[in-house]
Amino acid sequence: MAQYYVQTDSDGYITKALAALTEQDNAADYQLIMIASQYDNQFATNFTKWRISELGVPLAPGNLPKVTVEEFNQTLQGYKEQLEAANETIADQTKQLSQLSELVPQVQEMVIQLTQMQGQTDTTMKQVQQMIIQLTQAMGQLSAGTTTEEGK
Repeated sequence: MAQYYVQTDSDGYITKALAALTEQDNAADYQLIMIASQYDNQFATNFTKWRISELGVPLAPGNLPKVTVEEFNQTLQGYKEQLEAANETIADQTKQLSQLSELVPQVQEMVIQLTQMQGQTDTTMKQVQQMIIQLTQAMGQLSAGTTTEEGK
């Protein structure tokens, strides 16, 4: 089923048909109608031949083929299958999101642990840097002491 926004003349014939309204279009000036999928091409090319009844039902010109109940049911069955597939996809994605949301606390805990480990690593690095500085100073003193004793 395709939907159109239409305007009609005083006899109910469609004068303007839009697949969608734009921001410039005033919705109050249009009537929303539904056209059966098998008539969509005919409507799109010859919408001025169509009328809207007093009840708001689109009336096709007399030269269009009649829609049988079987064709209508087949179309509905196709839509049903599409909706079922979409619902199944939604259910699968909901399940995946649920599983992922269960992992969030575990990931948060891991981040906390890594942050703590980084703090410990930073402290250890500072201690190692201090030891290197002390060793460098001690080597400088030893080197200065050795140079002094060699000069005597």
